Amino acid sequence: MELYLRKANKLDKKKTFEWFNDKLSRMNSFNSDEVSFEDHSNWFDATLENENRDLFICMDFMMPVGEIRLDYTKGNSAVISYMVDADARGEGYGKKMLSLVEKEAVKRFPEGITLYGEVKKDNIASVKTFEESGYSLSELSSENRAVYEKHVDETSIKKAKPIPKPAREVNFEILRVIAMLMVITLHYIGKGGLIAPANIDIKKYEFPFWVIECLCIVCVNVYVLISGYYMVDKKFKLSKLAALWCQIFFYSIVVTFVSIALGWIGINDTMVLYKQFILLPVVMGHYWFATAYIIMYIFSPFLTKAMRMMDQRTHRKLIFLLLIPLCFAKSIIPYDVTLDDLGTSFVWFLVLFIIAGYIRIYGIHFFEKKINAYMAYILSAFGILVYRYMAASLNNLFPEFYLYNKVTNYNFVLVLTGSLGLFYIFKNAKFKDNFITRYLALIAPFTFGVYLFHEHITIRYTWIVMLRVGNVFGKYRILHMILVVLAIFTLGILIDVIRTLLFNLFRKLIIFALKIYYGNREIMDYLIFGVAATVVNWIAYIGCAYCFLIAFMKKGATTTEMTANVIAWIAAVLFAYWTNRNFVFRSTITGFAARLREFWQFVAARIFSFLVELVMFFVMIHILKMNDIVSKLIVGIVVIILNYIFSKLWVFKDNKA
Repeated sequence: MELYLRKANKLDKKKTFEWFNDKLSRMNSFNSDEVSFEDHSNWFDATLENENRDLFICMDFMMPVGEIRLDYTKGNSAVISYMVDADARGEGYGKKMLSLVEKEAVKRFPEGITLYGEVKKDNIASVKTFEESGYSLSELSSENRAVYEKHVDETSIKKAKPIPKPAREVNFEILRVIAMLMVITLHYIGKGGLIAPANIDIKKYEFPFWVIECLCIVCVNVYVLISGYYMVDKKFKLSKLAALWCQIFFYSIVVTFVSIALGWIGINDTMVLYKQFILLPVVMGHYWFATAYIIMYIFSPFLTKAMRMMDQRTHRKLIFLLLIPLCFAKSIIPYDVTLDDLGTSFVWFLVLFIIAGYIRIYGIHFFEKKINAYMAYILSAFGILVYRYMAASLNNLFPEFYLYNKVTNYNFVLVLTGSLGLFYIFKNAKFKDNFITRYLALIAPFTFGVYLFHEHITIRYTWIVMLRVGNVFGKYRILHMILVVLAIFTLGILIDVIRTLLFNLFRKLIIFALKIYYGNREIMDYLIFGVAATVVNWIAYIGCAYCFLIAFMKKGATTTEMTANVIAWIAAVLFAYWTNRNFVFRSTITGFAARLREFWQFVAARIFSFLVELVMFFVMIHILKMNDIVSKLIVGIVVIILNYIFSKLWVFKDNKA
């Protein structure tokens, strides 16, 4: 999610107090003494009222990740101070905050403004942040204080290039593309029936596809190893998990509607899929890889912390103990482990994550030699091929064991060694910077969308039929496979690019709405919970007027409607007091007597607005002869406005955030 700045408000007082007294913040400050909440509260209140000071909160979607302040001085200049949340450090937020606050400063001084940043010289992180953001060392610097300055104006802001995302290693991005091409190739071969069932004699024309499959079967493990290799050094982000789920959900819904529109699937079939897969693609296993991947990501912070705490020997033992039942033994003895599901469940993905963590932290010295990596990949593929011939032959003699499918899967030992070999081939590879490598690195982030597109439950076999994968092409079969794989890959990339553009537009709309929300947070919170209280009022009214009281009173009688309205009002008032106290005005009043007085003030204000409601309700129904539901709607709007005025100016007026 894109970062943005919003003006601080009184509800940020406690959070900024935590940041201000953070141990590292105090150590890097020129005044390292801790600050009491009372002193901070006075400073914070004065800051919000100070016309020569702007205090911004940096947001990552709805998560505050830091603060940055501009203290304006004479001569169109300002001093910058910033702090980053302890859990957000190391993510490059400092440079992004500087870039954002420069735009805010130029809004105030379009003709130009000089910004100064003062840091301790031994605060390496902040020094690096200012230097990499284009600030130069000022003559105002002293022995212990480094002062950086930068002049910005509308022209420089327009010409400023956006801060690039941390560059990922192009070799792994290329491997990610290759892995997805391998995935499509496996689906082409498997769904196209190009390899005979394991208990049938192998035909000569099938041999090339057996070889190709043995070379490509490492793709899933490689894809997970790449992700795990990076995750070990990344912090867990709930926003990333949400974005991943939204991406999966998008494909699940959109591809379904497109399939219906194109006539690939009927409405009746859709209703069956609707209940099982479409709305809950991750939970129901619509995409098994996505399900396992998301679970792995959820576990990643805990596994990462554990791996960082254990020594190399313990880490190696852990991997070995996990591989014994989930890989080594299964490669020899044909038995099932329900949890690992032949290497397609999250259990095997967690094992791969732990292996990727070991590679990231310590490395595997055997594979560091290029020849060893190449031989591991090639010999593993050859070993898989030989084993499959043997397994197919044994299946004819002992069909009850069905060796072919039980052990030649993603957690088969030779598939693992082949995956590690291919991973290290690209890990140690050096690619020249040219058009092809830049293009492959550019499209690599969209490869997951390729999987979500072509493996959607409504078209995973449709494209096989449409592209005539099952037809006989003789000597042109290999060419046909290459063209189909490239076509599916290209179409998947284009679709995910469009999906990304739509998501980016939607993200900007959300950020725009959030800025409005945070700019008027108290009013917005009141409206949100005011609407919620109105809903409670309506539910209670309809329940009483049309369900419960009807058994005791004559239907349509005035007493029925008025009694139901009283009960609904009581329920709404109790709900409104709780939400207003805790989520809108953030009351800090303590003590039974004080809280009781606050409650009765709240009730008294609501009684007055309730009398207004009763009069308006009676007039609308019995004099103007309006519908009771419509009357409730109009009266509710008036009451919401009255209640906000009373709460703001009387009930909660003395509360301090």
